[in-house]
Amino acid sequence: FIAPLGEWVLREACRQACAWQDAGCALPERLAINLSEKEFDDHGLPERLAQDLRTHAIAADRLDLQDVGALIRQKHGREWARHYASQIEDTTR
Repeated sequence: FIAPLGEWVLREACRQACAWQDAGCALPERLAINLSEKEFDDHGLPERLAQDLRTHAIAADRLDLQDVGALIRQKHGREWARHYASQIEDTTR
């Protein structure tokens, strides 16, 4: 489920940034997009991302891909991140 959602998020972020540019809106210097660890492991990600950037005329250096899970694990520890994730899963059942 995460892969199709992540693909949509990337595509939509690029599309929206292009729409804002076309409307004359000033864009932030960098567009931050959060990706999961699984998305970073996807070998097809670079090509899909490159296609989205080309399609919507967004320069690659305007994009900031972030692995928020890694930041949480780094700050609070891997065990805390697992515990937190399981709590979230429990509330969605």
